[in-house]
Amino acid sequence: MKNKLSAVLPGIILVLVGGAYLGNAFGMWDFSIFFDGWWTLFILIPCATNLIKYGANMFNIVGLTIGTFWLFSEWELINFEIVWKAVVPILVIAVGIKIIFQNSRDDAFSNTSSKDGSMPNLFAIFGGSSPNYSNLEFRGCNAYAIFGGVDINLRNAIINENCIINGYALFGGIDIMLPENVKVKTASTPIFGGISNAYMSSADEKAPTVYVRSTSIFGGVEIK
Repeated sequence: MKNKLSAVLPGIILVLVGGAYLGNAFGMWDFSIFFDGWWTLFILIPCATNLIKYGANMFNIVGLTIGTFWLFSEWELINFEIVWKAVVPILVIAVGIKIIFQNSRDDAFSNTSSKDGSMPNLFAIFGGSSPNYSNLEFRGCNAYAIFGGVDINLRNAIINENCIINGYALFGGIDIMLPENVKVKTASTPIFGGISNAYMSSADEKAPTVYVRSTSIFGGVEIK
């Protein structure tokens, strides 16, 4: 039902807009799509469509929240300064919620971690971090780039089993350099950011898999 509704939603919107302008032609009302804050539709409509198609997720909820706030500010129902000050806290809260629920899910990513249940945390806050795992066994890590950058060099690392890298980039970036003998799978939650994967996975079916799960807000994760 959700997939059908999301597929026909653009058509429904076009029919409604066309019907509204048709009413203008017959003098039934005075409709214009260019109302105050009309540009917020470019945020609200895609988020609403994805919400119907894929269900609720952090991207849709944050997009709808920010888009609605901006629309209300254009209608002078909310002070714009308050909206602008609220954007970053909303994103930070959303990241926190994402981390909490993301790490509690029972999926291929969350089941792939170090055997003792603990992984090192790499932080770059208003600075940089460049850990080098040359000739060292790597079993996964959590990388946090907040107004900074983390460069994870695994080119000469020893990876004998599946592992996971959880990357959180908030106004920052995370670079991951992988060796030639692994496969890579990614899962991403991008909010004005994204993940770039230029790595060519190994063709060996028995090769260990490095799972990269990222949350990027005005930042990004690059896999090389």
